[in-house]
Formats: sequence, structure tokens, C-alpha cells
Amino acid sequence: MRTPFPVTHFCVGRPEETFTMARVLDVVPLMLLLAATSAQPSTLGEPGAASISRVGTNTVQFASPATYQFIIVTISTKFGAADGGHTNSARFSVEVNGQRLETITNSLSIQKGGNSGHYWGYETYAVSQKMLTYGVFAGNSVRVNFLDGNLHIASDIRVDLSN
Repeated sequence: MRTPFPVTHFCVGRPEETFTMARVLDVVPLMLLLAATSAQPSTLGEPGAASISRVGTNTVQFASPATYQFIIVTISTKFGAADGGHTNSARFSVEVNGQRLETITNSLSIQKGGNSGHYWGYETYAVSQKMLTYGVFAGNSVRVNFLDGNLHIASDIRVDLSN
């Protein structure tokens, strides 16, 4: 019998929820199965070319290990607080071998309501995802880089290459 240990979660549900260690351990085999099956070779493109993922904060750069047809970029941005109405933004470049393929912008427009005299600032988040059809060959340099922004704190970037 497993002894439950409180573990606060970080990815799903409401903030007031907690999981027990037994509940977390029940999910681990499924996660391992998903990880193993996601690394299987693709039937398209170069033989043995599995889809890959790379992650980073504010920038990701790597050499492609094989040939791929698609670049999928997911960016989650955290913006700082400001009082009153304002627009948060962050721009990113997607490049292969130094050639810019796309500029991705995460932005939010915040409107202030209510009476004056008290602070309304809070941190905000924006997420964007873009799929590009572009032939990436083995050895090509793939880079997603933060360019500029307003109230930008940090961005988590995930780049997937797939067939």
C-alpha cells in the first residue's frame, strides 16, 4: 500500500488542488510509454528520422540531426505588471541557417475598468504556436530568438521538427 505524500501540482487543475504521491506514481508509467512512443521513427522523410523537440528560455538554437518537413514553434511568454490600460508584446525570429523564415509575436491588450485610486497591475501570460512547412536538412542550424518586447519577463520556447 502506498503512503500518500502531498505534492503540489504545477501543470493542471486549480491552484487549491493537490495530488498525492500515489496518484503521481500512477501516472508515471503512462508518461514513460508516451515518451517511448513519441521517439519512434517517422514513416515519412529520411529513414530513421524521428521527430525531435528542443526547449529553452528566450532562445533555442541547435543543429538538426536529420531531415524534417515541418518546424513547429510554441512560445509561452510571461509579462510584467503595469497599472492602467496597456499592451504587452514580445517578438521572436524563427531562422534556419541564419535566414529568417518567420517573426512570431505574442501580445495582449489590457483594459482597466473600475474607479481610480487603486492599483490594478498583474502579471499576464500569452501563448502562441506556429507551424512552418520548410525543409530542414541534417546539420542545418535552427534558431528561435527573442527580438524585443514591452514588459517581457521571460519566454519558454519549444521547437519541434517533424515529418
